[in-house]
Amino acid sequence: METIVNKFKYLIIVLLITSCNNTTENRENKALRIYFSELKNNLNTDILQLSSDNSNNLIFSRYKQFLKLEDSIKEKTPKILREVFSITEMNNYLNQKSENSKWNLGNQFLDIEFDNNDLSKEKLVVSKPIFSKNGKYFMVYSLSLKKDTNNKKIYFMPPIQVYKKENKIWNKVYTIPSMMFNNINDNNLNRLHDNIVDE
Repeated sequence: METIVNKFKYLIIVLLITSCNNTTENRENKALRIYFSELKNNLNTDILQLSSDNSNNLIFSRYKQFLKLEDSIKEKTPKILREVFSITEMNNYLNQKSENSKWNLGNQFLDIEFDNNDLSKEKLVVSKPIFSKNGKYFMVYSLSLKKDTNNKKIYFMPPIQVYKKENKIWNKVYTIPSMMFNNINDNNLNRLHDNIVDE
């Protein structure tokens, strides 16, 4: 009898883990569909040719920079930025951080092609989305990546897109500009307020 009970407990645990993984995957796929659609519109193309790299470490780097800002400066930043870059998100974002990882999208996105053979060709890198603890926001970015003559990666600090879920619909509400937070002062704070859709 005890063996049957233990097997039943094990089955429940496996089902719960599988359910959590599927929920995370579905959430990520929905976010990617929205972002891929926006990218295709911006690039005026039906097919996106991406690098298989889905690193999102630049989001976490900017997050840590923001946390180091003086409180007097943080208070003057947009409310939405303070929400998504809250100190309470540290462990959550750390658990979602990906570096040197690869996409494994299978056949779920027919409008995506991966081209990693030509190293000299400029490629579009799309980060793995990072979600806030409450599931209300996700952040994502894309950048053009190429290599120099020494085969080193070259890229610029990309803007980070912030999406908010309202009535079960994701909408882009803010663009975190391409600037290092350690350079923020009273004179350039206005740049952080430029691309706010929802304040």
